[in-house]
Amino acid sequence: MATARSFLLVPVTLCLLVLAAAAEQQGKATTTLLLIHGKALCKSNPSRIISNAHLQLVINNATVPGGTGTTTSDGNILITVKLNSEQKAALMSNSSSSKAYVTAPPHACGAPRLPAGKVVAAEVQPITMMTVSDHDDARSVQRPTIAAAHTPLDVVIAAVDKFACAVIGRIIGRIV
Repeated sequence: MATARSFLLVPVTLCLLVLAAAAEQQGKATTTLLLIHGKALCKSNPSRIISNAHLQLVINNATVPGGTGTTTSDGNILITVKLNSEQKAALMSNSSSSKAYVTAPPHACGAPRLPAGKVVAAEVQPITMMTVSDHDDARSVQRPTIAAAHTPLDVVIAAVDKFACAVIGRIIGRIV
């Protein structure tokens, strides 16, 4: 009788493990990667290029960890950062209260200093979003993976507006 119970426990245990693994995969959030590109120009003087400046991504008044970059000598910007679900929602929202900005040093547009509470910033404007998956296209190169082990990747491509002196709320975190 004891062996009959142990034989019954093995399939039941395996079934529970499979259900738990499936539930875990369904609960996994899609990873979001944000690619910001553009040219750093000043709104007050569009011919002024912001070159070799440190930039910081700010979403919902908080600096985004890993959301830093430096403009090139020609003012080109390329920032790539992984976002959490709240940051993605704020970025994709049309709400005026949840915005995404790239900030630059105070002297970036030629001002020696800025009034208290203001920063040099450019609004980040999402252009498109695409979802990339290991199994989207049968013609694509297949990597040796286990299908259930990977989640899709949302890639948001965004551009920046011209930089201007702006009030973007109380920024939480350090601006570089």
